[in-house]
Amino acid sequence: MTGSMVVTVDTYSYVWMEKTFGTEQEKPQEKISEDDMKAVIENALAAGFGDDYSVSLEGVVYTANVWQDGMAATALLAKDGNADAVVIWEQIRQTTTAATEKLQKLLEDNGHRDHLVVVNVLNDTNKENILLSVVAGMVVSDCTA
Repeated sequence: MTGSMVVTVDTYSYVWMEKTFGTEQEKPQEKISEDDMKAVIENALAAGFGDDYSVSLEGVVYTANVWQDGMAATALLAKDGNADAVVIWEQIRQTTTAATEKLQKLLEDNGHRDHLVVVNVLNDTNKENILLSVVAGMVVSDCTA
């Protein structure tokens, strides 16, 4: 895993997440409904992906799947070491990581501190395959790694 909330300790060779999801001293936010929260996430994704996204909710996890033409080819070229594709893929990874942090903030600002959002970048030629998965600013899986 990588991301702003992941701490690596080389001496012990392990990784842990470092994040606090609220304290008792914070003023509670007014909570909107889960359906309204899903609509907020959809509106945020529509601005960048048009119709190329889907959002679902299972338990306390919102999953946002996004795709764009050329994602699979870019990932394949990056995995093969193509310098241009590596740069583009790194930008995709950084943008997706930043997006999950912003979406997580939207959840918190709307009273859903107990929920998480996962963004999956899908293979545009076969949407059953996830190329990149990021949750709360942490890369969980990356097909190029």
